Amino acid sequence: MEIIKFALLVLLGYLLGNISISRLIKKDITKSGSGNPGTMNMLRTYGLKMGILTLFCDALKAAIPALIGRFVLFPGNEYLSTIAMFVGGFSAVIGHMYPALYNFRGGKGIACTIGMFIVANPLLALAILIADLIFLLIVKIGSLASMFFIIIFAIVHTFISGIQYNYVAMILMWVVVIIDVVAHRTNFIRLFANEERLINFKESVKKDLERVEDKKLEKLDDLKEKEEELKEHLQEKLEKKEEAIKSKHAKSMKKVAKKRVKLQQRYNWKVQQIKAESNDIIKDMQSRIDKRNEKQASKEDDISDDKE
Repeated sequence: MEIIKFALLVLLGYLLGNISISRLIKKDITKSGSGNPGTMNMLRTYGLKMGILTLFCDALKAAIPALIGRFVLFPGNEYLSTIAMFVGGFSAVIGHMYPALYNFRGGKGIACTIGMFIVANPLLALAILIADLIFLLIVKIGSLASMFFIIIFAIVHTFISGIQYNYVAMILMWVVVIIDVVAHRTNFIRLFANEERLINFKESVKKDLERVEDKKLEKLDDLKEKEEELKEHLQEKLEKKEEAIKSKHAKSMKKVAKKRVKLQQRYNWKVQQIKAESNDIIKDMQSRIDKRNEKQASKEDDISDDKE
């Protein structure tokens, strides 16, 4: 049962170590700077913010299996839980350095080692980490600062924690330290040749500020695009409304024209009717006048006949 727990812990640690945070954040990190998918290259290439984010996430990859080994798998058994803690962290370091997902080409394991050491002795790790940051600000050499942290921690932890009585755990811890040192052999060669890359914190902060400015410009561009889209949308709406108004106006004008034609026809019909009635009245009056004149003429003829 214990062997199965250790096997599962090794598998979990290795799989977590395979997760390349730097590659997830920046896919081209292996083609930038030193090509190493780790904290220092992220810091130099993409700025302080990205470097800190990578450090935290890589440390978390080893801290999770170390915490599971320390507090979950063997509760109440200090000896086995200490071993399990370093087994989990060690597996994550190996998974980070030799990830199967990336053809066994990974980072150099320092961030994962920091995560494991923080679980092993939080107060000591944080104290040395603060001193290490001060040391890094002074020397500006990432490889030296990395070695400073892991070696100082391993030495101090060996003498103050009682790990010397747990030979398996102590051997695992020092094996991790040795692996980390060996992984930095090219850095030592460059260091002795005075060719090691220095960390320019001002440049890193500048890159962060530039990235913030770029994001602001991108947001402004997005806002301008949205504004243009909104203007086009409103323009289309206005044009459609104008067309609708013109169409309604045209329809209303047609209705008015039709009404006007009908009114004109009705008016003409009324006028014709009135004219016809007038003509009839005039004819009737003319007929009466003619009859009256005839009567008058006949009377005058009768009077003249009587006189004769």
